[in-house]
Formats: sequence, C-alpha cells, structure tokens
Amino acid sequence: MSMRLGSAALAELSDDELVARFQSGDNDSLDVLLQRYRRFTRAKARGYFLIGADSDDIEQEGMIGLFKAVRDFRPDRQASFRAFAELCITRQIITAIKTATRQKHQPLNQYVSFSSVGTAGTNQPIVSPLG
Repeated sequence: MSMRLGSAALAELSDDELVARFQSGDNDSLDVLLQRYRRFTRAKARGYFLIGADSDDIEQEGMIGLFKAVRDFRPDRQASFRAFAELCITRQIITAIKTATRQKHQPLNQYVSFSSVGTAGTNQPIVSPLG
C-alpha cells in the first residue's frame, strides 16, 4: 500500500495519480476526485430531466458514474481520465433515465388489489380469504 498523504498533498496530485492511489486502496484519494469532479458532474446532470425526479437524483446518478470511472479506469488505454469520466457519467445518467421511464413494470406499478375492490358497490371483497 502507498504512503498516506494529507488532504492538501492529495489535492496537488494529478487525476491519474489519484486514481492509481485509490485503486491501491487509498480511499482519501477517492474523496479528492469526487470533490474535484462534483461541479463537472452537476453541469452534465443539468442537461437532463426525469419526470418525478429531483435534479439532485440525476446528479447522484452522475456521481455513481464518476465512482465507476475511478474504479474502472485503466491508464494503459488511450483515453484521459477526464474523457473516460465524462463518458461514464453520461452513460450512468442516461441508463438511469431509461430505466425509470421504461414501461416494463408499468402493470405491476398500477395494479389494483382484488381485496380492495368490492362486488356491486359493496365493501365485500370479490375473493374472501381462506380459513
């Protein structure tokens, strides 16, 4: 494991150095990267809208994408960390929006319980419990 640095010293490190430190087990490096990219993530999230969601919800999805970027970044690839992070943030936000708006679970979300519906205007359930 690498030597522990103070937060001021960590703030001076490059993105690649911070990512390498995090991938070696230094969680303080992750905190620095999350702070460093918070405004960038907020700016990316501002371009999206999700019915029933708060802008903070979309920003949170972006932060999840940023975490995945830090976790999965490989410096041997030909992309900078910033470019990779932007891609991961955008994909996470879009995936969250697609998941929230898809119609797959709509019948489950709009069901009516048989026991709450009475017969012919009465309060008696259509199906009575066994027992």
